[in-house]
Amino acid sequence: MLFDMEENGLYSSLPFVGRLFSGLLAGYLSDLITRKEWFSVATTRKLFQGVGCIGCAVCMQAVGFLDHTWRGAAVVLLVLAISFQNLTSVAFRINHLDIAPRYAGVMIGMTVTAAVFFSLTGPPITAFIISRQTENLPREKSQDTTDSQADWLVVFIMAALNVFGALFFAAFAKGSVQSWAARQMSDEDIYRG
Repeated sequence: MLFDMEENGLYSSLPFVGRLFSGLLAGYLSDLITRKEWFSVATTRKLFQGVGCIGCAVCMQAVGFLDHTWRGAAVVLLVLAISFQNLTSVAFRINHLDIAPRYAGVMIGMTVTAAVFFSLTGPPITAFIISRQTENLPREKSQDTTDSQADWLVVFIMAALNVFGALFFAAFAKGSVQSWAARQMSDEDIYRG
């Protein structure tokens, strides 16, 4: 988007400010919805997961179609994308406690490990796509950025995977303790440790 270093630093922080406020809002609204019983726990989790993932995907897709003349709009869309994505903090990220409170710690550890493993592939894939055509071409601010924009469009299209996450969660998520996690412990089990 052809920002200088200072602008880039400032604008790079804005999505995280949006994330802070969207997380606070999501927590409040999610608790309100379940406390007032407007929706079940499962429906509330699915609602926030869907809005978060699909909202993020739409914003990221839109950014991919903007060139450097729409820098302000791109920043706003990136802030909105990360803000939407954070709505999932009251969906899949907390769903472990809904379905298996006894095993939530282990389950969170396993899912975070898997997520980190797969997220480690993002930066190298992005770097490969972005540098593929522009590797040996110095870019000046006055040069046409069409090739670079086309490369970034591929990256933002990959954000559409968020839609798959929303659909998968909507199809399979539960909001109550599952039978495999509901085993009652006897006094003997507790004394044995």
